[in-house]
Amino acid sequence: MPPAFSLDGCWNVYLDCGSNIGVQVRKLFEPGAFANASVQPHFKSLFGTWSERRNRACVVGFEPNPYHSERLEAIQTRYAELGLRATFLSRTAVGTRDGEALFYFDTSAEGKAHEQWGAGLIPFAMNQGRSSAFHNSSSVSRHVGKRTKVRIIDLASWIERYVLRRQLPPSPPPARRPALVMKMDIEGSEVEVLPRLLHTRVLCAFTTVFIEYHARFLRGTRAEVSLRWPVEFAANASRACPETEFLRLDDETYLHDGVPLPRATSAADWSLKTPQRSERGPGSPLPVSAIKTN
Repeated sequence: MPPAFSLDGCWNVYLDCGSNIGVQVRKLFEPGAFANASVQPHFKSLFGTWSERRNRACVVGFEPNPYHSERLEAIQTRYAELGLRATFLSRTAVGTRDGEALFYFDTSAEGKAHEQWGAGLIPFAMNQGRSSAFHNSSSVSRHVGKRTKVRIIDLASWIERYVLRRQLPPSPPPARRPALVMKMDIEGSEVEVLPRLLHTRVLCAFTTVFIEYHARFLRGTRAEVSLRWPVEFAANASRACPETEFLRLDDETYLHDGVPLPRATSAADWSLKTPQRSERGPGSPLPVSAIKTN
């Protein structure tokens, strides 16, 4: 964790598990620039107006792909200058234990064209459905594409320590109760992470959880598992956590971002207007060849 990291003083918290290039976080803090995002009605209901988001929301993003680190750092730095509380934990994957893990780049043509959206802890050959075993199976001995070591954290323990034990602001609370929201898009690892969050009851603390399921990574045929596991998990989670809303929402709008980082400090200047788009988003991501792999 960064030195002196804390979520104390945060009324609302948004956890972005699988940040990629950080565009989901930008949708939260820059609603005018990303007005057509399908998640915006949910963000408005959960976090309120831009002023409420700026004053009461804190964001933590987790992204293991070092290819995106420079871009995420640029967003974090600019947001800090604007007084927004957003922290990206780069080269960090969410899991069920603390330590290190192998991270596999998405070096396919499709991956290169889509911000490496298939990269993750599962070997890429399996990610594309060429194996029916899950990624921790000892039968998997080869992978496609490059890999590197990244940090992995026990997400349930992390949430218990930094989110559930945070000190709420001392000022009178707003009318709505604190919103604790999580987006999970972690390329198959959710089949391990979500059950642990449910078993520890940490999942029940959330207001809303957005999930993209990748159930084809489980054992069994793709058709059987893709239909069965997400439905069964959602049913079990809803019974155990009746006050938590579980949504299957994969908002891929603004996939490449393309919106320049805000430069003004006034909400009237940049939060409610759509700036001119550019070819790329913030930062200059490193090519995979420039990242140390093993």
